[in-house]
Order: sequence, then structure tokens, then C-alpha cells
Amino acid sequence: MYRPVSDAEASKHWQFWYRHLETGCMHANKCATRARGGLCNFGSRISNKHIITGAVLPVLHLVLKSVDGSAYGRNSENKKRAPRAIRATTDDGRTVVGLNLHSKDADIIRAKLST
Repeated sequence: MYRPVSDAEASKHWQFWYRHLETGCMHANKCATRARGGLCNFGSRISNKHIITGAVLPVLHLVLKSVDGSAYGRNSENKKRAPRAIRATTDDGRTVVGLNLHSKDADIIRAKLST
């Protein structure tokens, strides 16, 4: 329902959500994921991603096999999305392109590649 508000009231709400969504989610205090101790960044302006970059093709089979075989990041139907190619800006301002991974999958792949 729409109702006109003063500039001050609009600014107050805008500032709240702008600050909250820097790292928080749009679910606010009703977020089931955060209530379980998880990380939800739905609607966040800034989010942390685990990205494999560089010469990915030589190890792509290992990446896909590791991701498909792990239990992390599955939905209620036990399905899991394949890694997506993304472009991101790092904290130091660099732009990188790579495959977005679940944090636990990134740990598994890092361990396999370091042996």
C-alpha cells in the first residue's frame, strides 16, 4: 500500500536498508538460514564468493567431479547447480572472471589440487 511520507522518513528507511544490505540479507531478522548459523546474502550489495580463476580448463574435469560429488550446497531435492562463470571485483579493485564455487567445494578442490 502506498502512502506519501516526508523526505526525512523516506531517508531514514533508505539509509537503514542501504546499510543493512551492505552485507545482510533482505530477509532481515526473519532469515531462516541465518537463524541456523548459515550465511544468506540474498539482496546484499556486497557478497563473498569463492572463485577458481586462471587456467581452469586443464582441471575442469576435477572441478566438476568434485562439485558434483560433494554434499554441500544442495537444495531440499538434493539437487545442486553446476558452477557458474562470474565476473567479480576483488577487495583491492581487480576484476576477475572464473567459476563460482560453494565455500566447502572450494576447500575440497584446493586440497585436491595441492597434492
